[in-house]
Amino acid sequence: MRYSLLLLLIPGFLHAQEQRPVEPIESADYREMLRKPANNPRDSTVTPIETLRSGLYGGLMPRQPLADLKVRKGVVSPVYSPRYTLQLMGRLGTSVEVKTANRTPSLQQLYAQGRTESGVLKWNGPETGEMFSYGPALRSLQFDGSPYPYDPNGKLVPAGSGNGKPATAYHNSIFRTGVSWKNYFTFNGVVNQHGTEWIRLSLGLEREDASTVIRYNDNRTNKLVTNVSIRLEDFQIGAGYQYRNTNLTTDNRNGLLNRAWQQSLLTPASFDNTYTTKPYGSQAGNPWTLLKDNGNRYAAQHHGFSAFVKYRGDKLEAGTEYSGAINRQAAVEAYPAGTYGFPPEGVSVNRNTRLQQHIINTHATYKIGRYNTHADVTVRHILSAADNVFSYSSPDREYRSQRTVNELLLEVPFFFRIADRVEAKVEIADRTYLSNTVRQQEYWLPSTAFSLWVNPTYSSFRFCVFSRLSTSSHEIALDKSLAYLQLANYNSFDMSGYFPLAEVHTNDLAKPIRTREWNTGIEAYLQRFSLSGSVYIKNIKNDQLPLYVGREWVMGNVADHRTTGYEVTLSLNPRYWNRRKFEYFGNISLNSYRNEVTAIAPGMDYTPVAGFHDVNTALVKGKPFGVIVGSTWRRDEAGRLVIGADGFPMAAQTGIIGNPNPDFVLKHNSRFEWRDWQLDASLEWKKGGEMWNGTQAMLDYYGRSQSTGNERNTTGYVFEGVTEDGHPNTKPVAFYDPAQPLGANRWVRYGPGGVAEDYVQRADYLRLHSLLLSYRWKFKRQLIRELTLAGYVNNLLLWTPYEGGDPGQLLFDYPNGAGLDFFNLPSVKTFGCNVLIKF
Repeated sequence: MRYSLLLLLIPGFLHAQEQRPVEPIESADYREMLRKPANNPRDSTVTPIETLRSGLYGGLMPRQPLADLKVRKGVVSPVYSPRYTLQLMGRLGTSVEVKTANRTPSLQQLYAQGRTESGVLKWNGPETGEMFSYGPALRSLQFDGSPYPYDPNGKLVPAGSGNGKPATAYHNSIFRTGVSWKNYFTFNGVVNQHGTEWIRLSLGLEREDASTVIRYNDNRTNKLVTNVSIRLEDFQIGAGYQYRNTNLTTDNRNGLLNRAWQQSLLTPASFDNTYTTKPYGSQAGNPWTLLKDNGNRYAAQHHGFSAFVKYRGDKLEAGTEYSGAINRQAAVEAYPAGTYGFPPEGVSVNRNTRLQQHIINTHATYKIGRYNTHADVTVRHILSAADNVFSYSSPDREYRSQRTVNELLLEVPFFFRIADRVEAKVEIADRTYLSNTVRQQEYWLPSTAFSLWVNPTYSSFRFCVFSRLSTSSHEIALDKSLAYLQLANYNSFDMSGYFPLAEVHTNDLAKPIRTREWNTGIEAYLQRFSLSGSVYIKNIKNDQLPLYVGREWVMGNVADHRTTGYEVTLSLNPRYWNRRKFEYFGNISLNSYRNEVTAIAPGMDYTPVAGFHDVNTALVKGKPFGVIVGSTWRRDEAGRLVIGADGFPMAAQTGIIGNPNPDFVLKHNSRFEWRDWQLDASLEWKKGGEMWNGTQAMLDYYGRSQSTGNERNTTGYVFEGVTEDGHPNTKPVAFYDPAQPLGANRWVRYGPGGVAEDYVQRADYLRLHSLLLSYRWKFKRQLIRELTLAGYVNNLLLWTPYEGGDPGQLLFDYPNGAGLDFFNLPSVKTFGCNVLIKF
């Protein structure tokens, strides 16, 4: 009888969830039962429904979810949800991208290779070893048609004395239109048990083939990612594996691509690099020879492993997560025979790296209290072990580093309900940092935090106020090569022999980097709007940098520095119009910071963090982190230029010439959706910051810049300033007087690097990062659930007052290279389309 009563209640429960008037059951079988007389002789008033019974084992199975009821011939049969269900889904996509080099420096194409001799502008061919482009105008020259190994048209001679064919202005760009193809496939399979996920399996495959924008350089990457997890009551167990294989023509670690770009820009307009493998000058290199068949290659493999076990009970949560990696790199770094600065036979070095890394993260969280007032006590232990090897051939060198770190964390957050709709959280924590590669262990790294949530009744407005003070320690990663710091041993204009072969020795004499950060802010929400803002102060103590000691690089504690800043973000969450046919989402963020070197080790003032011996970004006490240091103009006490007796400004000693840190960065992201169309856009505005344009300095010195082409005939120019005796300067000068030696002109007189201060320029920019337009087709009850076709552009717009390439590029793509431009490779503009199928 009790099963019958339960059966009678189930339809009522189901209909109650729909919030509509209850409708009587009027199946054909039910109406037939009402039409027939009762068969019970004892009570003719008993309703026929009392004779209903379960069609499965005579009763219900309460542990199995009930999906429906089936009534047939007076019998109600429950229809249960399948105990196990299988869901299969995935993605299949392909994309093609066309890439072009973005903004590049402007070059003069009017004047030939050569210089002034005996008061006359003379063309000097490459056989003379000439490096300058201060020769006569190309329009005043023509070919003589004689056999000549550097040009099929012959040598250049004054117009009227040759074969009548005018001189050609050659374009020697090393860039091309790059194309890349990417195909990827992801698959997910989920086995549900009674409607709850039980087993999950995922598989991802990806392959990319790319011809880069630099000639003779191609890349190929293959990826595999797979994961599996299973839930067993209160436990969840999982494992994963990742594989990546990358092959490059060159990884540019030795700066070969930058050197090729440099030689391409400096090649005189009258010389064709494609006709011969020989260079245009005695200290130059042919960029085609540097790029083609140079012997460089690079291959890298990554094997990643992961596993976890998690337990979740009423009061206790615990788990262990493991992640490991085995990374190998094998590269041949070479310069071909005849490269200036190296032996005649060239140079070739085999470089191999191997990293093994293992991290075990174990934690347990116990909940004390219930409901509105409780605390979660978390104990965590993180064990990380790393073994890294850098090895070089010719000469044979090996650098091996091993590090084992134990971190212990105790974290206790307390949750309170202060009043109705007002909640608070107070957190206290402590962390230890124990490492075998530091001389001081950290046992006391406390942290504390507070947050308050207010959600007024009958209001869509809510806000949160938070504050946090945290302390942590860390070290420079073992697998991070710092060999690029050897650039500091070379002047920018004389780095032809640069070849990074020395790694930094790790040692246990340095202290760990200690960071203390305080931030506080507010988050506010009103309907679909949200506003968040925070201010922060970060103090870094014992920052580590490599030091050149005894002809070796060793890690040491160099400086302390402090950063203060703020960040504000305003967001509009998805907003719908026209019955949800049109949707908009967007956010705008503003962040700004100021940093300062607060302390520096004795004798370490002006320590370079990136760059060259003559121009670099450095640590200077009392100044912003990474200020630009280089040669300066001589000035009087009032800051006016001091002009020499020859009428040109005078150079002075090395000093601070610029600050690469921006005033602020403003970012905006928008998304528009109309029906199945979607438009995304991302903008960024960086205001402030400066950059040293060393590329411009070298182009000026050799006469290849557009400015030298435009201004070389300037005469009667008076530089604003004062003479050495303090009187206003009145002496007129000619920028390039053929009657004077080449070294007397405006650009050559100060040497190859010029005066660095003269080449510090504003590095503001407005950048349209990305623009994407897509259309989506949805299918019902088909194998293919969704099809999306998208077209996009990256780096479409770049506006900047900077006179070089992209001010966002780093020196040789090295860390801390912001603010320095010495033939930095241009950024890439990408046009792409993507087809994505979901099934």
